[in-house]
Amino acid sequence: MKLLRFTNNIPINIFLFILIFLLQIGYKSQAQNQEKRGFKYGLKYSYCQNTIHYSVDIMYVIEKSSFSIGGNYTRLLNNVYGDPADRFINNQPGFNAAYGYSFLNTDNFNLSFNTGFFVYPYSFYESQLGQVNGKKYNKLIVENYVNVGFNYKLYRKLNIYSQLGFGSYKGFFLILDGFMPVISIGVHL
Repeated sequence: MKLLRFTNNIPINIFLFILIFLLQIGYKSQAQNQEKRGFKYGLKYSYCQNTIHYSVDIMYVIEKSSFSIGGNYTRLLNNVYGDPADRFINNQPGFNAAYGYSFLNTDNFNLSFNTGFFVYPYSFYESQLGQVNGKKYNKLIVENYVNVGFNYKLYRKLNIYSQLGFGSYKGFFLILDGFMPVISIGVHL
C-alpha cells in the first residue's frame, strides 16, 4: 500500500483545504443550533471497494430525516467493466444524492440509517492484439448503498460522522451482482 503524498495528490489536497475551511467556519459559529429543520453542508470521504469518492454536499434536515445532494470526485481503483487488459480512465467527476433517518438521538450523538447513490461516467479503451489505443466505451455508473452510521457533535454546529454498510454498482438499487462494502467518514455544519 502506498503512503499518501499530500504534495502530489491534488484531490486529497483540495479535500483537506475544504475540510480546514469548514472547521474554521464551525469554530467561528456564534450559538448552538438546536433547530430541527434547516440546511447543513459538508464533506464526505467514501471508500467502496472499487472506488474512492470525495464529496461536497448540501443537506436539508426535517426532524429526524435528512436529504442531501452534491458533487463528487471519483477515483476508480479497479477496472469494473471490460477486460482486465483494457485501459480505463480512473478520475471522474459525478454527483451524489442520499436520504438519512436518525434515531437514538441525544444532545451530542445519534445513530442513523442511510441510503444513497453515487453517479459518475466510466470510460475505458478496449485494446486488441497489442493496439495502443483501441475503441473507447462510455458508461454511466450508478453506485448505490445502504448503511448505518453515527453522528457526533464536536462543537456547536460542527459534526463528524462515520458510516458502514454495503452497496452495488451493477444495477439500479441494491442488485447484488456487483456487491461491495462501503465505508464513509465526513464532517458537516
